[in-house]
Amino acid sequence: MPKKTSDIRTVEDARLSIERAFLVFQEQSEALEQVHEDLRNELHEVQTDLAAKNEELALRIAEIEAIRERLSGILESIGDAVFLLGTDGSLSAANAAAESLEKSIPGGADSLLRTSSLSALLRKGKSVRDELIDLNIDNEKLYYLASAVPMSGAADQTHCQVLCLKDITVQRKLQERLAREDRMAALGHVAASVAHEIRNPLGALEGFAALLGRDLREEPQKKRLADKIVQASRQLNAVVGNLLSYTREMKPSASPQNLNSLILEALEFMQPLADDRQVELRAQVSKRPVIASVDPVQFKQVIGNLVSNALDACPRRAGGFVTVCSSSSGKMALVEVSDNGPGIPASKKKQIFEPFFTMKDGGIGLGLSLCQRIAESHDGTIHECGEEGKGAHFVLKLKKAEGKDD
Repeated sequence: MPKKTSDIRTVEDARLSIERAFLVFQEQSEALEQVHEDLRNELHEVQTDLAAKNEELALRIAEIEAIRERLSGILESIGDAVFLLGTDGSLSAANAAAESLEKSIPGGADSLLRTSSLSALLRKGKSVRDELIDLNIDNEKLYYLASAVPMSGAADQTHCQVLCLKDITVQRKLQERLAREDRMAALGHVAASVAHEIRNPLGALEGFAALLGRDLREEPQKKRLADKIVQASRQLNAVVGNLLSYTREMKPSASPQNLNSLILEALEFMQPLADDRQVELRAQVSKRPVIASVDPVQFKQVIGNLVSNALDACPRRAGGFVTVCSSSSGKMALVEVSDNGPGIPASKKKQIFEPFFTMKDGGIGLGLSLCQRIAESHDGTIHECGEEGKGAHFVLKLKKAEGKDD
């Protein structure tokens, strides 16, 4: 009997242990379920917050992309050339105006950035605003206002530079033209007064010398001296006439003309002078008509002045030559006059178009200046691009007549 009681107690103890274990298990399960529920709630909150953050980030990205597109559109619409340069100075990006400028320069952006004026500006490594520089493109001097701004990173280290070039060639040339016109206006008043005071006695001097020459027909030596007085009087009168012509306002009577024909007419007029100098005149006009709206008289005056200067520069011996070419490029008509004389020294090139500057003995220095005024009155340009020792080379650029593009 005692053994049976002991077994019953053992079973009861086991049952109680199992019940306690079950209660502990149930408590732990409930705790785990609560933890799981808390984790699910936290995960839901995190997911909700992450979704909101993702939505906000997507909106920010969309805003940034819209801003980038607007800035890109603004940058592309800017007429100034804008370049983004990397840490090594190489080109990273450029707007449309910069790409157009880059294409117009042999060697592209690398050649442009290596020009002395730009490389010196970029080497400063600091912000530079509106520094005037000039670039020679297609043998024509162009003026720009250059600005360079370094861009810094988080560590305050320069990562790149933004270079902006504003083309002010038109404004610069207009300023120069207005300055010349002001000088010419002042000179015109003086010239008119001087011409009046000189021409009257000059006319009398020439007339009396001519009469004296007739009376000295039987005395050849004295007649020769009288003839020289007449010749010198006429030469001085021509100088006064040129001075008056130069100071008058240029008002060309322009109409569409075939420049090839006008060039040949001008060269025919200059041929006797070329023969006298023993210099060959070469006409290399375009096979196709080159039509531009010009005043034919003034145009032939330009050709005559350029050819006359070239003949003076050529050596008076066999082998000297002057070449006149015509061609067209897009909307521009080109006329080039070159020779095989000594050329123009680099130190003098900036002065050759200034009034009264001359390198010829006995010259008055109005020929090239007059050529420039005539070119500008036709909305054209003229420049010299020859090399010293290889002859002078003048290029006249005029707008082709409407509807005459290549």
